[in-house]
Amino acid sequence: MKTVNASSPAALIASACGVPIAKKGAKKVTGVSGASEIFEILGVNLSSPMSKAKQSLEKYNICYLPGEIFLKSGWARLIQYMRFTSAFNIVGPLTMPCANTSCMVIGAYAPQVCDQLIAILKEIGVSRAVAPYGMVKGHDADLGIDEFSPCGPTRVVELKNNKIQTYTVQPEDFGIKTHITFDVASYNKAYDNAVAIKRVLSGEYTHPLADLFCMNAAAALYVSDTSTSYKDGMERAREALSSGKALLQLSHLAEQQA
Repeated sequence: MKTVNASSPAALIASACGVPIAKKGAKKVTGVSGASEIFEILGVNLSSPMSKAKQSLEKYNICYLPGEIFLKSGWARLIQYMRFTSAFNIVGPLTMPCANTSCMVIGAYAPQVCDQLIAILKEIGVSRAVAPYGMVKGHDADLGIDEFSPCGPTRVVELKNNKIQTYTVQPEDFGIKTHITFDVASYNKAYDNAVAIKRVLSGEYTHPLADLFCMNAAAALYVSDTSTSYKDGMERAREALSSGKALLQLSHLAEQQA
């Protein structure tokens, strides 16, 4: 299921709730736009020194860490031309360039990969993590996204207190209705996806995309123990969005990592 990029605006929303977010990402692999395309269009300089990212995180609770910065090699050039999933889709999200990382939301393109990611995170000593595989109501599990889904159930693998559990959540667990895929579908160009994100941050707070973004922000709040449940996190995320705080975070990020 190809949707407008969710993790990038979710990072802005969660950081607006007071959670320090070191957002990682890269350019697109199989979709229309990756986090790097989105943030670049929205004003973030992908070549900005990582010292500026550190300052942004310390000052405003948000920074963007583009994968391209950490792969100054032939591998980086190879990955840029890949249009299929590979081992890098697993290894990349597991890297933690921010040394203070203690918890994370780390989705994957297949349910079994979520299991593998969480098992590895447990092995290396990460204290809290959730790995979502979102699906579409009434469809087979092969139609899914590496995010929490507002269009149907989401299979979640959670690491907490050195224990792993697997469960399913529904949009109703976040306090929202189930949306159709068309409502959150990706546009044909990265620019259009970035514009859609900016519109939601700037005032389209009741758009279905707002639910997609806030669901995934709620997961960050939940895994960081900032909220007691996904529903509580959703309420906090909605407030941060509708108050304009999330949009302000984008301004801070673009200014700091110019």
